[in-house]
Amino acid sequence: MYLLIVPYVALVIALVWIYQFIQLMLLSDGDFPGKHDKILWAAAFVLVSPVAPFAFLWWKAAYRSMLREDEPRDDQPKK
Repeated sequence: MYLLIVPYVALVIALVWIYQFIQLMLLSDGDFPGKHDKILWAAAFVLVSPVAPFAFLWWKAAYRSMLREDEPRDDQPKK
């Protein structure tokens, strides 16, 4: 029974890895806070394959949230 589940889990992880790697490659260098962040993320995807897509997904959500906090909202008075 468990032998049938393992290939499906591996397939899901591979699909998540591919999707997140494509997301990484579609981002420009200006989307990252550091100068070499994109190449470091690409290296992380290669070196720690099972963990990197989930770490990148978490980082991307946190970074976008931080960027949204920095943007002025319409209801705030302008300085």
